[in-house]
Order: sequence, then structure tokens, then C-alpha cells
Amino acid sequence: MISLAEAAKRLGVSVQRVQQMVAERKLPVETFGNQLVLDSHLFARLSRRPTGRPVSARNAWALLAIISGDRPTFVDRSKLSRLRRLARDRQQVLDALRYSQPRSRVLRYDFFPAQLSQLSELLPLRTGLAAELRELHLEEGGNLLDAYVSEGTLSDIDRRFHPALNVARPNVQLRVPSEPWVLEHGVSPPVVAADLLDDPDPRVVRAAEAVF
Repeated sequence: MISLAEAAKRLGVSVQRVQQMVAERKLPVETFGNQLVLDSHLFARLSRRPTGRPVSARNAWALLAIISGDRPTFVDRSKLSRLRRLARDRQQVLDALRYSQPRSRVLRYDFFPAQLSQLSELLPLRTGLAAELRELHLEEGGNLLDAYVSEGTLSDIDRRFHPALNVARPNVQLRVPSEPWVLEHGVSPPVVAADLLDDPDPRVVRAAEAVF
């Protein structure tokens, strides 16, 4: 086990940034006495990053489109050729998607239970464990309603429900993608799996990796 201060030192960031990553569920923590600590082995996997610049969000979406059997029209021909070559190497695909620039703006909310059934009808583009993807071979889904939305839908939801934003224990997570491809073509299995590559549960991560 390692402390948040030690995690910050190893990552080269402030303790406040590590606390933010914990709040965003990017780093899993446990309580040890009156301290929050991280599993050292899981932390080592999550903090292992390849050298070089991360893949841009646009290229990450294009890569997912290629893996999903589509031809992305939002990248030029030279990038398309390079991404097709990358798509042939599973480990490079996993590294590119796991460490890319953020593909979406992610917002976490706490909705009243009575609102969830109404909200569910507005969110057909489920991802993560909420997608209940057969290819993951997981017996149960999560309790978090996780979905892609457009900026327009997000505004409508805010006006209609006025949910609490950025809570420590959200029951809804909405993703506004940087590219509209996923909104137009649907959430394919590779997209769902990519969204689970940073899940704090190693079992979920292994299942997501197996999709590629």
C-alpha cells in the first residue's frame, strides 16, 4: 500500500491532483486506519505510461472507428493509413487508447432516484458497465448510468432535472465526445471497452482488454 503523498511523488504531480484523480475514480483507494491508501501493484499498472506524446483525442476516436469496422472521415488520408497500421498491433492499440488525450468531457451527477427512469429514456448510447456488453463476459453491470450525450442533450437534461454536479458518489456519468462519430454511429464494443481500460477493478480491465 502507498499513501496519496507517495503516489503524488511517483507521478510527479501535487497531492491535490492525486485527490482529484481519486474523486474522478481514476485511482482506486482503500481506507487503512484513518488514511486513504492505494494498492501499490494496481497503482504501478495504472501509472505505467509509454514514452512520447499521447495520441490526440481525434486520432483515438479515428482508431476506435477503424477497429469498429468504420472509415473515419474526420482524419486525413496519411493519418488514416498510420492508424490502420497501428490497429494491427493489439498492445499499441491498448496503449494508445489508455493514454490518449481525453476523448470526452466527463460530467458526474447525483440524480434523485425518481428521476432515473425518466432520464434513462434520454440516454440510449450507454457505455462502460452500463452498456452490459456481452463481449465483456461479466456477470453483473455497475450501478452507474454511463452514457454519451451531445451538448444539446446535456443542456436539456440540466434544464429539466437540475442535478447535483461533481459529487463524490455519482449515480450518472455523462460523456460529451470531442468527435461526433460515436453519437452518429453508436457505441460499438471497442468504444465500451476503451472506456473501461482505466476502471479501478482489475477484473473489469482484463475483460475490457480481451475485447481488442
